[in-house]
Amino acid sequence: MTTDFGSKPAMLDFPGAPELNERVIKPSTRSTRSGKAIWIILSIVLVILIGIGFAGFSLFNAASKANAEATKFASDSLQAIARPWKAEELWSRSNEAYKKVVTTEQTEKLVALLSDKLGELKTVDSFSPTSISMNNVNGASTTTIVCEATAHFEKGDGKVTMTTVANDGKWGLQALDVKSPLLESKAEPSAEPSATPETSASPEADH
Repeated sequence: MTTDFGSKPAMLDFPGAPELNERVIKPSTRSTRSGKAIWIILSIVLVILIGIGFAGFSLFNAASKANAEATKFASDSLQAIARPWKAEELWSRSNEAYKKVVTTEQTEKLVALLSDKLGELKTVDSFSPTSISMNNVNGASTTTIVCEATAHFEKGDGKVTMTTVANDGKWGLQALDVKSPLLESKAEPSAEPSATPETSASPEADH
């Protein structure tokens, strides 16, 4: 057996050596194919991960943009409606879902009650989104965001919850709810407790 440590690969010299030399010098075709298959799989997985990451980033941006628009719409709407209280302003900013269930007369009664119990709006803290729902049906996009804030009125504070809905980018008010100790009914000492007055307006409310 002879071994050459020069620039050429070592060669074996004995019966059957040519076949072994051929295997040593030439890489396995099976190994090469396996390596290529692994790289193809890894490439596909990488493309999928990049796609998922991009979709998630796009959804996050869309949600952030919608939250900013909804909270601004809620703040602008409350100040327009309650400084001073105007039923027509609430009606004009409400969407079709609200108007199909709540009448103008009910809206006027609600606004009159809020105006009487709370007084005019002075300031309102920043609205914060508490829930978001984004849907796309037959190419029509709908985004529903519930926003909450503490409002400061002439006679005291209250928690304001507004359900804002965007249909193809156009925002509308679907529900307004105000919670405050000033709105709670106080019974006379000898009288039975009276019902809490309705201080919300929404399609879900039973009017």
